[in-house]
Amino acid sequence: MKPGTLPGTKFLFREEGDQKPTTIPADVVFKVKDLESDVYRREGADLHMNYVVDLIDALCGFSEPITVRTLDDRQFNVMISDVIGPSYVKRIPNEGLLLERDSSKRGDLYIHFNIKFPTHIPLPIKNELRNLLNKLQQ
Repeated sequence: MKPGTLPGTKFLFREEGDQKPTTIPADVVFKVKDLESDVYRREGADLHMNYVVDLIDALCGFSEPITVRTLDDRQFNVMISDVIGPSYVKRIPNEGLLLERDSSKRGDLYIHFNIKFPTHIPLPIKNELRNLLNKLQQ
């Protein structure tokens, strides 16, 4: 099986089943299935992952790069300086799965950010926060 083989791909091995005298062996069929992952979701050769961020980091950026671990257990750092909104996705080219047709190329890795919002904000801080955010809209 080649790296990057898509789920559902079938491999047929003719007459490789149980072998007995005077009996034609059966065919053996293997069907590729992805292993479930707590971190990644596959779409073709692209990988998607979620990354949880605090609201302050989403609005102000990160002071340090985030560390991402790949399926093949490599680590790399990604600096995020943009404001992260609810639909923000960071694309990392060539960090997905190997392509089935050309194993010298890879899909992309997409990092989807989930923002942790506070469950309660005291009124004085709400007012101050509202004033600061209103200044951005002027």
